[in-house]
Amino acid sequence: MKYEEAYYVQADEKTKIEVSNYTQQQLEKMEQEGEFHCPGENCDAKLCLVHHSKNGGRTYFLKAVDDNKHSSKCGYKIGNYKAISIREPENGYFTEEQVNNHVKMVDKDVNEPLKTHKDKKKESGARKDKKSEHRQEKGEKQIRKTANSGRVVYGNDGFEGTKGRMSRSYIIGSDDIGKMKTIYGNVNKVQIDEYGQLHISYKDDRLNNIDVIAGPIIEHNYPVVYANLHLVEKYFEEKRNIGEVHLTTGGLITEKKEKL
Repeated sequence: MKYEEAYYVQADEKTKIEVSNYTQQQLEKMEQEGEFHCPGENCDAKLCLVHHSKNGGRTYFLKAVDDNKHSSKCGYKIGNYKAISIREPENGYFTEEQVNNHVKMVDKDVNEPLKTHKDKKKESGARKDKKSEHRQEKGEKQIRKTANSGRVVYGNDGFEGTKGRMSRSYIIGSDDIGKMKTIYGNVNKVQIDEYGQLHISYKDDRLNNIDVIAGPIIEHNYPVVYANLHLVEKYFEEKRNIGEVHLTTGGLITEKKEKL
C-alpha cells in the first residue's frame, strides 16, 4: 500500500508530512537520518522508501516494512484496508502469469517485511557481482519474462481485447461478478469435494460469502496440478494444528447457488 502522508521521526521529534511535497533525494536523505512511520491512529509501524521497477525506479513511494507491525485496527493494514472502486476494462483478457504474479504480490505485501533503502544500498554491490558472474558462466543474458506472459486463462485475447486489470479487495459483493479479484484472509476450511474440486472458505466475517473453488479451469489448463490438489488439503490440515493459516487467492468472481 502506498502512503500519501506519514510521520517522520528524528531525534525524538515526530512530524506529519505529505510525501508529494518532497523529492526522491530529500526522502532518501530523511530515511538515512530518521524513520518514517505509519500515519494510522495508534499505529507505529515503520515505513521505507520504495522505487517502482517498471519505469526504471523513477516513481517512488512509502510502504510498510512489515504489514504485521500495524496495530490490529489500523486502517492502513492490508487486511483492514477498504479499497476505492476501480473500473476494470471491459473485454479484458488475463494470462496465467498475470494472475499468479498478482496473487504472489499481494501475499508478499502481507507476509514479507521489506528492506529499507539503507539496507538495499549495502547489498547492491554484491548483487551486481553475482549477476555478472552468472552471465559469464551462461555465456548469454537471461531474458526476463513479462508479468503478463503465458496462455490466456480468461477473457478475449483477440484484436478487440484489452489487458485486464486485477485488483485486491477487502470484501467481495455481487457487483464484482465477472471481475478478476485477489483476496487475503484467515482460512477456515480446505477440502476436496466428490468431483475432485478444491474448496477454500475463510473465517473472516467480511469473506464468509466466498467459496474459493479450484475446479474446471485448472483441470483444463493444468491437469497435473489438478490431480495433486489433495496436497493443498493435506498441507492445511498439518498447519492448522500449529496455528492460524492465512491464504491469498485470486480468480474470476462468479455466482453459484446464491453464493459468490
